[in-house]
Amino acid sequence: MTVEIEHLSIRIGDHEVVHDVNMHVGDGERVGIIGSSGSGKSMVLKAIMGLLPQQAEASGSIVVAGEQVIGASDDRLADMRGRVMSMVAQDPSASLNPVTSIVQQVMLPLKLHYDLDKKELHDRALAALHSVGLGKELAGSFPHRLSGGQQQRAAIATALVTSPSLILADEPTTALDSVTQRAVVDVLTKLVDEAGASMVFVTHDFAVLTRVANRCYVMHEGRVIEEGKTRQLLERPQESVTRELVQAAVHLSLHIDVDAASNEEHE
Repeated sequence: MTVEIEHLSIRIGDHEVVHDVNMHVGDGERVGIIGSSGSGKSMVLKAIMGLLPQQAEASGSIVVAGEQVIGASDDRLADMRGRVMSMVAQDPSASLNPVTSIVQQVMLPLKLHYDLDKKELHDRALAALHSVGLGKELAGSFPHRLSGGQQQRAAIATALVTSPSLILADEPTTALDSVTQRAVVDVLTKLVDEAGASMVFVTHDFAVLTRVANRCYVMHEGRVIEEGKTRQLLERPQESVTRELVQAAVHLSLHIDVDAASNEEHE
C-alpha cells in the first residue's frame, strides 16, 4: 500500500509541531522515521491514522491507498483503522485492556470489521497469537500476567489480525531490553513482509532501524532534515543531528548491524 504525504503541517495552538513534511512509502516498503523526542515523528504517524489531538490542526495532504486522510470523516477513518491500516503503539501495557484476556483483545478488530462466527473469530485470534510466538496456554491470560515482550507480541497480533495493508509502528521497542527488542522487531518485520504490507516505523534509535527499514527520514524540530538509504545515512550522515543519532546508537543501544542494513538495501 502506498502513502503519499505532501506539505504536511500540524499546528497546536500557536505552535507548529510539524512543518511542510513530504514523505513517500511504496507498496510493500518498510520506511523509518527517526528523530529525538519532540521532533514531530509520532505526530506524523497520528496524522496518517487520523488520531491527532482534538486541538491539533493539520494542513497539506496525506493519501493512503488513494484516499485522502486529512479532512476525512470520523466514520470513514474509523472504517480504515484496523481494516486498511493499523498501529502498534509504544507502550503495550497502556494499549492493552487490563481486564480483557489476550485472545479477546485480538478478536476485537475482527469483530469490528468482519462478520465471523465465534469459532472463526477464536481460531483466527489463536492463529495470530501463534504467528507472534504466543501459544494457546497464554491466550486466556490477562496483560499483567505477560512480560513486556509478550505484551508487545500480543499488540502486534492485534494490529495484524485483520491483515491491514499498512502498519504504523510508534517506537514499539522503546521499553524493552536489547535482546527482546531484536526478537520483537524480527517478528514484526517477518509478519509484515509475509503479508505483503507496507510499514512506517518510528524510532529514535538507528540501531533498531537497521533491522527494520532500508530507507528512512530524519526529523528535527518538526521538519525532515535528511532522507535516504539507512546504510547511507549510517555511514555518511550529512546533518549534525543525524550524526548525533548514529553516535547515540553506537554507544547506548544495540550494536548497529550494518550488514543487516546492507541486506535490506538489496532485497
